Parts: sequence; C-alpha cells; structure tokens
Amino acid sequence: MLHKFKNISCLLTMSLALAGCNSSIFSGITPNDKVADDAEPRESISTEKLRQKDPQALLGAREHPELTKNFGGVYKNSAIERQLALIVGKLVAQSQDPLRGYSVTILDSSSINAFALPGGYLYITRGVLALANDQSEVAAVLAHEMSHVVQGHGVQRAEKAKVSEIIGQVANEVLTNETAAKIAEAANELKLAKFSRHQEFEADASGIKLLASAGYDPMAAPRFLNAMTGFANYQSTFERNSNIEDFFASHPSNPARIEKAKAKANPYLNGQKYIVGRGAYLPAINGMAFGEYSETGFIRANQFIDKTNRFAFKTPTRFEMEYIDGVVTATGPNAIALRFDKTIVDEELILDNYIRSGWINGLEDSSVRPFSASGLRGLKAYAKAGGWHFAIRLLRDGKNVYRFIVAAPKNSDDLENAANRIAKSFQKLSSIEASKIKPLKLKTIRVKSSDSLASLANKMKGTKHRLALFRALNALSKGEAIKAGTLVKVVTN
Repeated sequence: MLHKFKNISCLLTMSLALAGCNSSIFSGITPNDKVADDAEPRESISTEKLRQKDPQALLGAREHPELTKNFGGVYKNSAIERQLALIVGKLVAQSQDPLRGYSVTILDSSSINAFALPGGYLYITRGVLALANDQSEVAAVLAHEMSHVVQGHGVQRAEKAKVSEIIGQVANEVLTNETAAKIAEAANELKLAKFSRHQEFEADASGIKLLASAGYDPMAAPRFLNAMTGFANYQSTFERNSNIEDFFASHPSNPARIEKAKAKANPYLNGQKYIVGRGAYLPAINGMAFGEYSETGFIRANQFIDKTNRFAFKTPTRFEMEYIDGVVTATGPNAIALRFDKTIVDEELILDNYIRSGWINGLEDSSVRPFSASGLRGLKAYAKAGGWHFAIRLLRDGKNVYRFIVAAPKNSDDLENAANRIAKSFQKLSSIEASKIKPLKLKTIRVKSSDSLASLANKMKGTKHRLALFRALNALSKGEAIKAGTLVKVVTN
C-alpha cells in the first residue's frame, strides 16, 4: 500500500517498493545385490515396514505434509519416477544403512532445491531435474541428501527448529510487534531450511563416496555444483522474479566448495568406468513442466498472467518483474518502478471516493481523472512523496479494483509514458484464451550439423534472454560450442 512509502528508503525496501511423485522408492536392496543399469528396484522389504523400525521416521512423517505443500505439491511423471527409482536403488545398495526406508518426492517447484528429512524422506524439485544433464548429476544430489539422513543431520536440525518455535512463541506473546519481528527473523535462521557449513561439507564428502560406490561418475558432484553456480548467475543477472533463496542459500556453491568436491572425487578416478547416463536421462525429462506456473499468477517473459481472475498485462521489454504473494513489482530503466495488485472494494463505494480515502500519501486531488483500458472504466491520478513522483492507474471490474502504481524520480520524463503503456496493456481474458495458457515445457533435441548456438537459442520460449538461459540450462561455459549429435534442452510452449 502506498501509505508505506513515506520516503525513499521505504520506497526501495519493497523493491519497487513500488518498485513429484510421492512414489515410495523402496530401499530393500542389500549391499551384496547387484543392480543392472536397466533393472527395476526389487521390493524385498517395503518402505513402510522399514520405517516402523526407524525412530527417526516420525520426525520426517511430521514435516512431510507441510514441506510438500510449501513447494507446490507433488509433481507426477512416470518416466522421471523410473529414473529416480533406478538411481535410488543403486545408491541404497551401497549406503551405510541399506535397511533404512527411503522415498523420493518430486516437488512441483521450479526452484533449484533438494531436501532430506529424518527417516529417509528425500525431496527433489522440478528445478533440479531441469538443471541436471544426466543420471549421475541427479544421483549426486540424492547421494548428498541421503548422506544428511545417514549422518543424522536432520535430527540435529529438528532440535534447533524446536528452539526456534519456542523463541517465536515468546516473541509473539510477550514483546511488541517490532521487537517480535526482529527476534522471529533471528530465530528463523535456526529453522529447517539450512544445514551448517560443516554438515554440508560432510555430506559432500560422504555423498561423493556413495556416488562412486554405486557406480556413478564421482565428478558429477562438482559438475552439478558448477552448473548451479552458472544458473544462479543467470538468475541474478536476468531474472529478478526468480527465487534465488533456495538451494543456493542452504547449499552454497562457490569456487572453494567446487574445488573441494573435485579433490574428494579425484581418488576415485582410477580408470574405472562410471555411469553418466546422459542418453537415458535427457529423454526421460522431455515434456516436463518448466519454470513457474500458477493458476493465480505467474510471469512469462515481460507479461503477468492470472488465469483464475482471467487477466494479463505487460511491462516494457527492459523491465524486470517479480511476483510474490499477490503483488507484482517491476523495475525499469532510469529508476522507473511498478507495483501492481488487486484489491476488493465495495461496489457501492464510488471509485473517486476510494482513491481519495487516504491510502495514497501525497495525492494531488486535482489530478484525478477518468481512465479506461480493456473495456474497464477507472481513474488516473498523481502523487508526490519525497523525491519521487507517482502515477496511479485504477481499473474497476465489479468488486475487483486493479491498482497500478508507477514511481519515478521527480525530474523523470518517463513516468507518464510508462504508466500508460503498462496500464493500457491490461486485458481481460476469455475462458477460451485462459484455457490455452499452459505451463512451459522442456524439450530435448539432438543437435544437427546445421545448428548454431543462436539457432538453438531461438527455439527457446518464455524468456527474453534466450541465449543466456540456453547456456545455463545446458551447463555451457562462455565460448563453448556444441557438437552435432549432442542432446540438449530447450524450453517450448
């Protein structure tokens, strides 16, 4: 709300300011069992029976529903599930606790993330599966998470979470809101999201050992860490709407860590032939959903789309957009910034009275004028606060009022044009138009001799930065060429 923006510091803090499958992949393989490359896991003991004997399993079971809910629910894809079953079966056969019950849940989230809960609950997101380029890289992620389980890191973390909950409860019940917020923020550092640096290095080392023991390329671990770094760089440079506070926060991928992982992997490079599995893995993820997608709002290139309320609008191409909890923010050249949201206003309340009701600081009363777009009537107005000028555009659709608030430095000549372009781009979608909007998908294709990086990148959809995303998604360093016959990933409609 605009009343928060009393000075430039408040303005910028909002960045506009204005600005899976829960398939139970069993663990009933003993260390002496040999697993062929194409073997299906053998269910000698069910995951459920193994968990009945595992005291840690209750902790995992308690957290499982909430974690799954917070990461978009379960993503189901039978081809990928078979890949995970094969990989986990091989890893469990060589693990330190082959009689622990393991299950893998694919989370329907584009964030690059993986988790382990006590009791063998493993989680991997669509984002990780999209970034990985072969079976060994997925195995490296899962081996790392399994190592957290084996070493009891999740139990240690759960104890910290209990302390955090107690601190948060005291803060909420005893202290002022401002103080409580600060203490709750500090307490949150103890919660489930992060392992310690020491625990991460422990899991790296034991995960690489497990990876090699299971017959997978041990260099896949540093290779995927390097791919994560490249993708994080892409996100931070080009996609302000991306949630970078995910795997990169809890699993920091930096040059020192990558070098340590290489050092841990090197002793296993003794001439043994390891499984990489690129040719088997990439076809399995063909057709998998890619990127963020939500019925209630998502960003695609420079457009925001809400399928539930059936509307969309665009920003100019050089704007970077972000969508969090019902609010779209965007920033553009010359310090132009946008905040958009939808609010409910009593239909009996005249819009002219609503805009003057005090929620806009510095409103210029004489600037309020009629405005319309996409057949909807509304108002436009202007406000001043600190060194900023604001252009407000409201569109009314029954009880729904769509609010565009564009900010610019007071001497800017771009405010009017930017506000009108964005608000005028607003359009209501018919039910047929809304039904045609689908998630983006990954497609794996084989490089032809006539292909170039540019021609391959031009196949990418849903992004303004096609070449950059193509390189990041396929873990290509700058200047690296692609050989004909290679399988690569592109993003399609």
